[in-house]
Amino acid sequence: MNKLYFFSCFCFLLSCATTEENPISKTQKTYYLSKGNDTSKVFIEVLNSDKYDFGKVDFGTVVKVAFKFKNASKSVLLIKDATSTCGCTVTKIPPKPILPNGIDSIIVSFDSGKGTKGYQNKVVTLSTNAKNSPHLFTLFGLVQ
Repeated sequence: MNKLYFFSCFCFLLSCATTEENPISKTQKTYYLSKGNDTSKVFIEVLNSDKYDFGKVDFGTVVKVAFKFKNASKSVLLIKDATSTCGCTVTKIPPKPILPNGIDSIIVSFDSGKGTKGYQNKVVTLSTNAKNSPHLFTLFGLVQ
C-alpha cells in the first residue's frame, strides 16, 4: 500500500512538471494571430531611448538596463526572440503577448568581465510580429 501511495504521488508531481521554457506555446501564438490580429498594423513605440550609454565601468561589472516600449496598435504584439552580438550580453523578454496599448520592457544585462577592456558597443535585436521589426537596442561605454 505504501509503494502504491508513493508511486501515485510521484506520478502526480511528474504530471505537474513542464519542459516548455516559453509560456506561450506555438498554438497560443497561432490563436492570437488568427483572431483578427493584422500584423501589418502592429507597431512598437520605444518609450525611453533605444540606446544606453553606461559610461565608464570597471572590468567585471554587470550593467543592466530596461528598454521600455509600447504596443502602439490595436493588435496583439508577440515577442518572438531577442538576440545579442555576443555571449556577454543576455536578454530577458516578456513572457506573454503585449496587448494593444500595453507597455512592457526587455531587460538587457551586459557582463563586462566576459569580454575585453576598452570601448564596447553591444547590439540586441528584438524580433516581433510588428511592422517595424526587428528593432535594435544598443548599449555602449568604456570598460576599464
